[in-house]
Amino acid sequence: MNKILLFLLVSVFVSLRCVSQSKGDYSFVVSTWNIGHFANGKKNHSLINSSQYQSKLKGLHDILTDSIGADIMCLNEYSHVLGTDQNKKKRLSKKVLLNKFKIKKEGRLAGFSCNSIFSNLKVKNVKECPFNSSKSYLAETPRAANYYYLCGDLYVNGVVVKLVCAHTTSSAIRICRAQINELIKKFEGYDRVIMCGDWNTTNYSQFKIAGYSMANDGSIITYPKKSYALDNIVVKGLEISDVRVVKTDLSDHYPLVCRVSFKK
Repeated sequence: MNKILLFLLVSVFVSLRCVSQSKGDYSFVVSTWNIGHFANGKKNHSLINSSQYQSKLKGLHDILTDSIGADIMCLNEYSHVLGTDQNKKKRLSKKVLLNKFKIKKEGRLAGFSCNSIFSNLKVKNVKECPFNSSKSYLAETPRAANYYYLCGDLYVNGVVVKLVCAHTTSSAIRICRAQINELIKKFEGYDRVIMCGDWNTTNYSQFKIAGYSMANDGSIITYPKKSYALDNIVVKGLEISDVRVVKTDLSDHYPLVCRVSFKK
């Protein structure tokens, strides 16, 4: 009888330890990419016409599926329409290009700003949030009103992580810093946070001071035109590894990719 009881206790202990290890070892791949509206950032909508459609579709699909292969994909300067196919019919990006993802959350197009979240992990309660800090700068930089972020709840192995897809105002460092500070304050009460986006700055000291870890320390070029490190994935309460960029001419930015895991 004592042997049976001992066996049961050992079994429970091993089971609990395995669950703990499972949560501790759990990791997933996250990527952020300013996709340039499929127009290399030159327009705020896709320029892919019927003659280019098949080749561009294949190229983008190969990057997203094979080269990136992310569980969670955050896109800036997204376009809801990929282009027109051989029959000159408009094709929706989420159906022909990002159809492999189970969760598809598209933000609105506002000027050059259009954010989206695609995920094969559970994401709920996604909402579009304006940058309140932009209001102080609208007189001098009206376009700041167009920039916003998406935030939602990412469920990973029974744990909730705040997920943010952001795009800060271009060519306006003071506004970028104000918007980053706003996000830090907004989510300072959460234990686990992932923020992805085009931050339009190469200075990530605000995140570092606030206790975030970064995929890009400012040395990884994601905007090759000016050799800038504009794109980043920053996390709190999590760990980052296997950081890389995917070099491509399908946008004026490179995708940034990393593995995110729970702290042990």
